[in-house]
Amino acid sequence: MAMVDHSVDMEHSFEGSQPPEIVDIMKPANAQEAGAERGGDRDENWPPSVITFENSFFSAVEGSYFRVPEHGVEAEMVMPLEGGSAVLSFPGIKRELKLTDDSHDSRMFKLIEDSLMYVRGIKCGDPVPTELTTGESSWEVTDRDRMVAISRLTMQLVTWLSGDEAVVTSIEQLIQVAADPEMKGKINQAFGKVTKKLGIDREEANRRIDILAEETAHVEALRDKFRGLCDIETKIASLETAYADDMAVTQTIDGAARLMKIPIKDFRTIIGKLDAQTSDIVAALQDTDAHTKFIVERRGDLYRKLWAWDAILEAWSRLPADRPSYDAEQRLDGLYRFLAQRYLPVNEWERVFEVYKKQEKRVTEKVWG
Repeated sequence: MAMVDHSVDMEHSFEGSQPPEIVDIMKPANAQEAGAERGGDRDENWPPSVITFENSFFSAVEGSYFRVPEHGVEAEMVMPLEGGSAVLSFPGIKRELKLTDDSHDSRMFKLIEDSLMYVRGIKCGDPVPTELTTGESSWEVTDRDRMVAISRLTMQLVTWLSGDEAVVTSIEQLIQVAADPEMKGKINQAFGKVTKKLGIDREEANRRIDILAEETAHVEALRDKFRGLCDIETKIASLETAYADDMAVTQTIDGAARLMKIPIKDFRTIIGKLDAQTSDIVAALQDTDAHTKFIVERRGDLYRKLWAWDAILEAWSRLPADRPSYDAEQRLDGLYRFLAQRYLPVNEWERVFEVYKKQEKRVTEKVWG
């Protein structure tokens, strides 16, 4: 990737429409070593680039794949059969096939377990996620995410220069500051001071900013998804007003609103820790490797936790929340079930599930126009 002099390019960060998505190609420090360590082996031929097994059992049934079930923690093999499917545990397969711990197929189980931290499912012949082979991210960010990340880091340098360093996460604020005609001079001044403080030249400072920006661009992409969760919370509040006279719906709304606070608090905490890695911009530029390693690990955790929300976010993004509707009630029911399964105590969730089994679909006398 070509290096850009960020001491002068901030004024162009938000020009034009949002560009198409491109694949992240920046490799974090010591990525290959980290990938091999996560794969459980250190020899130069491990991990392989593709999922393969030596025992023919694994290719006996076409369409077999590996997954971690939605509410489970252990990886399993799913074999499609006529009229259903067989779900097999890894320990059970190892026992039946008499696989030793140091065999290729046992090592492949470990690699699959690690791979399922980055993909929802994987099968024989699929490529191993690049997080485990080269350290590159296997999911995409946009040019806009990159520009926001670069602009935020550059702005931190400016605030550091003023003695009042701050993490700017608002896109609107970044656009406003970037439009300031005096900003260009402040950026050049900040770069001059930080290079002197760290004993590096301008080219090296730009290289380190590039590395941090590549990793924090992924955080910006996840921050956008988190904003989607906050939008759902806002819509729930609007629906509470719209359904003020409907006690049945209001109960669902109250339950969903209460439970939504749990994941939002959790995600906000993770994002806050990620932001903290560059909140001291001089320290981040001084030890870029350590800071990017932390960011890569924590952003991966956040990425996986947000997986389960994809369908919910898509459904709620198209929902008007200013009036009662059949769609609104369906979204609320689905959201409450989703949240209850994850955040209610087991005994309480069982009581809720019994209610839903008796009333699978709300009967309403309203006619929707």
